[in-house]
Amino acid sequence: MISPFLSENELEMTACKWLEDLGWKVENWKYESFPNSERESRQIALLENRLEAALRKFNPDMPEAAISAALSALRRPEYDNLTLENERLHNLLIKGVNVSIRKSDGTYKHEYASVIDFKNPEKNDFLAVRQLWMQEGRDTRCADIALYLNGMMVGLIELKSPSNDSNIEDAYGQLQTYKAELPAFLRFNEFLIISDGITSRIGSLTANFRRFMNWRTSHQANGDENLKNLLKGVCEKKVFLDLISCAIAFKKDSKESIKILAGYHQYYALKKAIPHILEASRTDQRGGVIWHTQGAGKSLLMAFLARALIQQAELRNPTLLILTDRNDLDDQLYQTFWEVQDFLTTTPQQAKTRDDLRRLLNRNNGGIIFSTLQKFGLSEDEEEMPRLSERQNIIVLADEAHRSQYGLGDKFNPKSGQIKSGLAQNVRDALPKATFVGFTGTPLEKEDKSTTGLFGAYLDIYDISQAVLDEVTVPVYYEPHLIPLDLDKDALEEIREKYDAVAEEEEENVQRQLAYLQMEKLMGSKPRLKRLAEHLVAHFETRQDSQEVPGKGMIVGFSRKVCADLYEEIIALRPEWHNDSDDKGAIKVIMTSAASDGPELAKHKSTKQRLTLLAERIKNPEDPLQLVIVRDMWLTGFDAPCLNVLYIDKPMKEHGLMQAMARVNRVSKGKKAGLVVDYVGIAEALRKALNHYTKNSERSGEKEMGVNIEIAIKELEKRFKIVQDFFNPSSPQGINYPKALGDKTSHEERLRILRDAVEHILALRQKELAAAKDDFQRKEARNRFPLAVKTLKTAWALVPSTDEAQKISKDLGFFLAVDSQIGKEHLKTEKLKSRAEIDQAIRHLMEKALHADETIDILDLMGIDKPEVEVLSEAFLHKLNETKQRNLAVEALERLLADRIQKISRTNQTKGGLFSEKLQELVGRYNVGQLTAAQMLEELIKHAKALNKEIQDSQESPFSIEEIAFYDALAKNTSAVEALKEPVLHEMATELVKIVKRNATVDWMRTEQGRAKMRIAIKRLLKKYKYPPDLEKEAITRIITQAELNASNTAS
Repeated sequence: MISPFLSENELEMTACKWLEDLGWKVENWKYESFPNSERESRQIALLENRLEAALRKFNPDMPEAAISAALSALRRPEYDNLTLENERLHNLLIKGVNVSIRKSDGTYKHEYASVIDFKNPEKNDFLAVRQLWMQEGRDTRCADIALYLNGMMVGLIELKSPSNDSNIEDAYGQLQTYKAELPAFLRFNEFLIISDGITSRIGSLTANFRRFMNWRTSHQANGDENLKNLLKGVCEKKVFLDLISCAIAFKKDSKESIKILAGYHQYYALKKAIPHILEASRTDQRGGVIWHTQGAGKSLLMAFLARALIQQAELRNPTLLILTDRNDLDDQLYQTFWEVQDFLTTTPQQAKTRDDLRRLLNRNNGGIIFSTLQKFGLSEDEEEMPRLSERQNIIVLADEAHRSQYGLGDKFNPKSGQIKSGLAQNVRDALPKATFVGFTGTPLEKEDKSTTGLFGAYLDIYDISQAVLDEVTVPVYYEPHLIPLDLDKDALEEIREKYDAVAEEEEENVQRQLAYLQMEKLMGSKPRLKRLAEHLVAHFETRQDSQEVPGKGMIVGFSRKVCADLYEEIIALRPEWHNDSDDKGAIKVIMTSAASDGPELAKHKSTKQRLTLLAERIKNPEDPLQLVIVRDMWLTGFDAPCLNVLYIDKPMKEHGLMQAMARVNRVSKGKKAGLVVDYVGIAEALRKALNHYTKNSERSGEKEMGVNIEIAIKELEKRFKIVQDFFNPSSPQGINYPKALGDKTSHEERLRILRDAVEHILALRQKELAAAKDDFQRKEARNRFPLAVKTLKTAWALVPSTDEAQKISKDLGFFLAVDSQIGKEHLKTEKLKSRAEIDQAIRHLMEKALHADETIDILDLMGIDKPEVEVLSEAFLHKLNETKQRNLAVEALERLLADRIQKISRTNQTKGGLFSEKLQELVGRYNVGQLTAAQMLEELIKHAKALNKEIQDSQESPFSIEEIAFYDALAKNTSAVEALKEPVLHEMATELVKIVKRNATVDWMRTEQGRAKMRIAIKRLLKKYKYPPDLEKEAITRIITQAELNASNTAS
């Protein structure tokens, strides 16, 4: 056997050493015997002695009855649902256990028994256990590392060796098995960690794999995803307790409860913000600005900060005012807070009117109030904003701290002749001592519109490039497809300049109306919209067909009228996309309504009920709604992760453009990147916006948001050249695979070329394997071609509709067919679960080339009939030995042998194990170059013949399958055969069959008692026949294993 470069066991030891360095006590319980001082059996999840000691230490004055009551509340489950039970216990960890204490006068009082000392980390008991056996009912598992806090298992770490084919997704799958089979061991869980040493992620109990996050020690830690950094960042005692106390929330919606763990960027921002806001509340009321890019969880960060501020004693139960400048943003943010109100410890309230806002602010303390800026407007009889509160402990959290948040100056109304203050000034007049904190993903800094000048210094920056690097968002590519306006260039430029000049102003005047109407007429001309619709429909359908997981699209139109007209042009091309019902149809228009709308606009009237329904539909990947046309609505604050393409047909710039692009940067299953298709020429505006809104663009590399499609095409061409070079088609020694792509090439000739190509790649790989010096190089050699093809496929899927991608689509289909035949399904980067998962986009293209959706067996490629199912016949082995494709023959025979050995192992564990070990030994020698392909084929044929003989002998034997299996278990050690001789061992095997059947109660192998009974009976038999004592232990283990196998076969 080849020794792994770094085994899972070695990685466990290393991780525990890092935990020890952080002050954790580490113990190995792999060989734990029961009962012991910690647990009575494997079924015990809670270390009660440690928990009781903590309760007594943290609550020294509590009577015995109260301690017992607290212990009972923690020990006894109240919910069958794991998530609900986990939430209950999390709240007890944070708040303490509510216990009733009898006073001297006979009455009772309620106090909270502390379970954790959050202020003094060193007073808590931190224990890391390696190899923790867990059992619940019939299921038994062994966790790699369990993290105990005061006797409660609050963390689980599942590891995979970096030198084998398992990856962190396999580790995630193992944790899900624990959840399903052993929920009692996850009742207290706060953190789940998965790692292969190099790549590491952390997630909550309910997180899917995509929501497991990297954890850096700071924003500046570039690309450090290794296990040491994660443990250092999370398991340092103070941080560990801090995360439990302030960075975990339970979000509830109509369907389920979801446990949310803050990302590292949210946690660091929170820790930076609190002291600065406290200082600002004592000084200049400028609490600072948190700049976190769209899609990075800014709304949840505001909720985390709100709770942290409520807990600050210095603020004396503050009132929090959450301020936005649009009703839809107000609703969305309010909904986020509403869903985590238990975490906030108070129910958020949303001001419905100006009077309602003033009523809600008329309080002495406390509360979380939501309002738009517009509700700070003056009534008709007011000349100035009244003062609503003089309190100093009011904190205003301003979302999207730009636009109307800058309205501090006076404005003159030419119609009324009045001077009115801006709305933002009204807020400050109403709450003169409040502290203001700005949140933004798109800050403005031009002339008087300065975010930092208004709210104070940046507290934390988490920009686009960092979010993409952390895979919190996906990269967004830019693809220009200008649909020209039918107008003289100079006249067009004049109108655009006029439009841009007034687009940011609030006043509507004649000049603006004129520019707007002129632009609308040009943008919405019927010939232009027809061309736009034709391109958009073709582009979207091509993209849908080429995506591994098809996404959805959003179209941004210039005006409401243009949106409605574009809808008509699209459904004229695809009438089946239309449906009058809101719950049906593939395309819808989302826009505001007005009483003066004509019939063409009125049909798209957006009531609140309609918007809610359509939002649910577009967010659901399975819903047939595929496209939405919008003007302004849903361009900010609207999250639909399955959106992956944004079609822009409206001049946009600065924060508006960045907000719109963020609609397609959310992470979703199978989504590699978002795409912006530009129909109006926003390239320069995009460049300027990216320069301004990305402070750390040097870190982003190829993943920068808004990367021009040309860069993606260059990457595609680069990846294509890498794969093509494997075949070297222009060389006589290479494979002229382009011949296989010709329309006139026969199917037989295509198969021949494919067969030669597979043999060619296998020979190249074998040459690299022979030259490899260690396991890492051998693994690299095996993965080089499959990884190159996979990377090319990913690059192709980003730009499938381009001419460059279409040009090489048949080539890519051929490469995938070769890779499919080589059959290496274990790439660490993205493990394929079956051959059926070959990308749908490529499959339909291959129908024109190689029919890669059909399964082509290696033996078919070699022109050899498939062997008998039961036996690898002599004739087949002879034909295999005569073939010229030695590498293919080795590959084929290795697979067939592995499959046959696996079948033998299902009935005879010992014999199957012996044949498997021999096969692995041959494969190991072959991989390191000790055997040539010809020598390996010769050895495999010998092995196959030995296997055939074993099968034939078993079939001709007078003994049953069970008796032969037990005989092999007894006779594996040659000294036992020498001591007892074959007839005695056969007699023992026959008696073993009877003993096992006699002692095999229902599910005996799943209970410790049942296994012990079986072990005793077997041991008595071995002693009866004087089986060598020094071999007894191993023999019992083999017999028990075989007995369990027999029982499983009988059950199935």
